[in-house]
Amino acid sequence: MGQAMGQDASLGRGLRLGLLVGLGCVAASFGIDYQFANRGLPLLLIDGGYHGTQFLLFGLILGAWPS
Repeated sequence: MGQAMGQDASLGRGLRLGLLVGLGCVAASFGIDYQFANRGLPLLLIDGGYHGTQFLLFGLILGAWPS
């Protein structure tokens, strides 16, 4: 994620990238697995939300990190 932000890292860019990776990649991957395993939407929202928040924090930290 840090390399994807490049030299112009900022808090806003970090948050957007964290949200994109967390929800777009990780939570979507969970969605496919949960659909195959026949798990319900509440479990997907809990687990996907947890990892989405985790990557949001990663993006926040990387965006605030001095270059």
